Amino acid sequence: MRAVTSTAPGSGIKIVFECGRTWRLDELPPRAIALDGAVRGPFVDVARGIYSFDHHDGCIRHVTLSTCEQVRDALLVGLDPAGFSVFVNDVDADTVLSTWLLQHPQRLRGEGSARLRRMLHRVGRVDALGPGWGRAHPLTFLTTPSPSVVRTRALLDSCLALVERWWRGEKLPPLPPPPPATGLWLQQGRVCRAPVRGGLRTLYRRAGFGVVAFQAPLGSTAYTVGKQSEFIDFDVPAFLAACNALEPGWGGGSTIGGSPRHPDGSRSRLSLDAVAAVLADVTAATRT
Repeated sequence: MRAVTSTAPGSGIKIVFECGRTWRLDELPPRAIALDGAVRGPFVDVARGIYSFDHHDGCIRHVTLSTCEQVRDALLVGLDPAGFSVFVNDVDADTVLSTWLLQHPQRLRGEGSARLRRMLHRVGRVDALGPGWGRAHPLTFLTTPSPSVVRTRALLDSCLALVERWWRGEKLPPLPPPPPATGLWLQQGRVCRAPVRGGLRTLYRRAGFGVVAFQAPLGSTAYTVGKQSEFIDFDVPAFLAACNALEPGWGGGSTIGGSPRHPDGSRSRLSLDAVAAVLADVTAATRT
């Protein structure tokens, strides 16, 4: 799938969207903003106007703001996004809100800004710290499509339109039901497997860390590995490295990560048994 590039009407920014793509810094032109993993790790180069607002690689998740909060703060303290190209490789609440803010930076000041900042705080804290932090904002669910949905530029635009409806105070659609999922976690040294409708939020009621598996396009599986916080004794990067040895493309940060994202929308081809074995091996190594 080629990158889809278009200028958002009236926003002054150009959106470059390619599902699953990770750009290198040297691939970005001057006046470029990469969002939430489109470039690995946070980066600031004022001279060339190249910025990566990421909170997965090269940082401690507990003390690194979500992408939408990084963008919020950058806009408040001096970043003018007019004329920038914004690089996006996924559609979820954090990326959607970051893109919307770059389209409408003026809304962070003036009428409605306090309500906007409260919403960004709720979405951003749950995105960075996980469901254990507190109650998620409805936009978290409305702008994070099910893993079974292929990420496209049209999907991004539809999620941006939902945020615009929220801003205008219009009625939002009902929350979608959580997609069916299977959880993997350790109990007394044994990998347990059971349905966890509600994803990591449900899994964390049973264990401090584990894996959630969702059906994804083309017969693949979307895996998310997570631990409830930095203060749980489980090595997420080691798990991702072990999965990468079996199937390249796994990535994430210190508390959360997941399976590859391919341009056709497909995810992992690893079986649940294979991922369960990695979970058991990494847990044993962590506690040796």
